[in-house]
Amino acid sequence: MSVCVVGAGIIGLSTACILQEAEPRAQITLIAEKFSPDVTSDIAAGIIRPYADADPRKELMIKWVAKTYERVEKMALSTPEFGATVISGYDLDVAPVDPKVVWRDCLKGYRHVPKRELQDLGFYDFFQHGVFYTTFSLESSRYLPSLLKQFQQYGGTVRQQKLSSLQDLKEKYDVIVNCSGLGAGQLVNDELVRPIRGQIVRLDAPHIKHFYMFGDDHYVIPNSNTVVAGGTHQYDDWSTTIRAEDTNQVLSANYKYLPALKKSKIVKEVCGLRPGRSSVRLEREDLMIGEKATPVVHNYGHSGAGVSLHWGCAMDAAALAADSIHKPTSKI
Repeated sequence: MSVCVVGAGIIGLSTACILQEAEPRAQITLIAEKFSPDVTSDIAAGIIRPYADADPRKELMIKWVAKTYERVEKMALSTPEFGATVISGYDLDVAPVDPKVVWRDCLKGYRHVPKRELQDLGFYDFFQHGVFYTTFSLESSRYLPSLLKQFQQYGGTVRQQKLSSLQDLKEKYDVIVNCSGLGAGQLVNDELVRPIRGQIVRLDAPHIKHFYMFGDDHYVIPNSNTVVAGGTHQYDDWSTTIRAEDTNQVLSANYKYLPALKKSKIVKEVCGLRPGRSSVRLEREDLMIGEKATPVVHNYGHSGAGVSLHWGCAMDAAALAADSIHKPTSKI
């Protein structure tokens, strides 16, 4: 059986790797217009964190984050070349955490931060609530190439090609897995897909050891060589040009919350487009590709939560694809 995975960001690569594990006899081809270091995932801050608000289906979010956390934890211990490192820090907000959303079971060291601690750290004037936990930071410049290398080592085929629609695949594949991210808007005519422009600043700040999530908009996250200060969330903005006003806004906000950053040197300014959608689309659809009825598994629309959800979503998408291999569609 032949399977095509469309998209080589963190969602497409993880899905292709899981599918190889589930169906070692399948011939799997990964097709994408762009590969690392030129995909949106390369720009991501790279932290696994609670993302209940990324999708209204909170139970699914918890499951997908938990599966991702579990898989990355094993990778961090066994395959350091992938660039997954342990990191602890503060997730702060003006409102308390929704008591119905339980993250304690899937994030190690998860605890609520008391008022006195927030005051001692200088955060209480801005954020009256927060949690502290231990998670993982993924260095995209190492993580994505390592996933691609693993996929190829296990027999996967890679092809660079720009698709205007899934019809460009003609009738070559028995199953198609669509992990095209923002490209799904054109590829499958999904009008719910929209860009969320994100601009970040990478700083030389080795003294920052913890991550800090300042509400919904700003954050400071140490990577192996730099510290990421973010960010913007500009909906329906297709521009990837660096804007000085956005850099100033990002830095001034994070300087206010974390004055220790003020003397840090700017290493790089980066901008990318998140694949926004009201909810993740993870489902099977049977389509006519040419004259062939073909199962298509969709796995896209992760907005800014792709890093946090990738292995959990990959497992569910691969399960749908594997089921499609063994139970192909009838004629449409």
